[in-house]
Amino acid sequence: MVDLHHHIPSDVLNRLTPRNFGFSDAAEMFIFLSGLTCGEVYGRLAKEDGLLTASAHALRRTWQIYVATVFLFAVYAAEVILLASDRNGLLDAANIAIFLREPGNALLQVLTLRYSPVNMDALPLIIILHLVLPAILLGLTTRPLWTLTASLLLYLLSHVFSWSISAYPRGSIYFNPLDWQLLFVIGVWCGFDSLKSIRSLLSSRSLTIASFLYIVLSGVIVIGWQVPTLQVPLPDAVIKIIYPVDKSDLDALRLLHFLALAVVGWRFIPSNLTVLRSHALLPIIRCGEYSLVLFCLGVLLAFAGEFVLTDVSGGLLAQCLVGVAGIALMIGVATLLSKVDRRSHDRHPRTI
Repeated sequence: MVDLHHHIPSDVLNRLTPRNFGFSDAAEMFIFLSGLTCGEVYGRLAKEDGLLTASAHALRRTWQIYVATVFLFAVYAAEVILLASDRNGLLDAANIAIFLREPGNALLQVLTLRYSPVNMDALPLIIILHLVLPAILLGLTTRPLWTLTASLLLYLLSHVFSWSISAYPRGSIYFNPLDWQLLFVIGVWCGFDSLKSIRSLLSSRSLTIASFLYIVLSGVIVIGWQVPTLQVPLPDAVIKIIYPVDKSDLDALRLLHFLALAVVGWRFIPSNLTVLRSHALLPIIRCGEYSLVLFCLGVLLAFAGEFVLTDVSGGLLAQCLVGVAGIALMIGVATLLSKVDRRSHDRHPRTI
């Protein structure tokens, strides 16, 4: 649901999304939780039924996400063309205009994950990460420290040498897998119940204080971007270090901010907290269980919502109504899927 408003810039509820309060945002949460879920589910499956079985399930999930991506592209393209067929600005903004000019080539690039319309950028990353998941599982099962080190080394080399994967028709794919893989691997490693090996470090008072201060500093800087009167003057040397806080290549400041949030959350939010299992949060839990479907639905709703706010009404009331309607629809779909699938016992995760 955060993703829905994150992708509607003119929506007032967008101001409440994580990106407005720190360097990292919902993307980091999304990739980490995807890795965490994969680590818990496939890690357990590897221990019980063997690595080959776990890898087969992981590759099956990869195929499901790939098929969902292709299907979503078809529906999203149809939606954009239907709503914005005579508005070249909207077609370009949604990155669909190139598809209308070169449909055959663009469709081929969709299939090779090199072309994505706006708001679908995360799906090629997820597919690639799931595709290499068997290798990650093998590494974390046999040589966890080496695997983490190799992942970190790839991240560092990618930044030093500006490695990337080319996109169509130009540039690089938005979420660079060579960088974002580090956060995914960390998530998988945590899903293996590996945090117990560094429990003393995570419980360190010094680390907690440092993490909290970094979160506060990040929040002050980011809020200053949006409210100039609250902007804190920074020395030129610090400005050169901070900017730009690049999202595409997972800037180190973004990665550290998310890890700081994770440390503070781990210290102060117990996993067995009663409120986390309360009936009031059940709709959110349902959305998490069907996150692939909800992500696809969110992409479609985001463009529809932006179209309404741009062409119908962009007032505060309209923004609130669009936001509430989108959230209600996503919760309704997740609840319906849960009822239909209540007796299902799939062993692969529904989250991505």
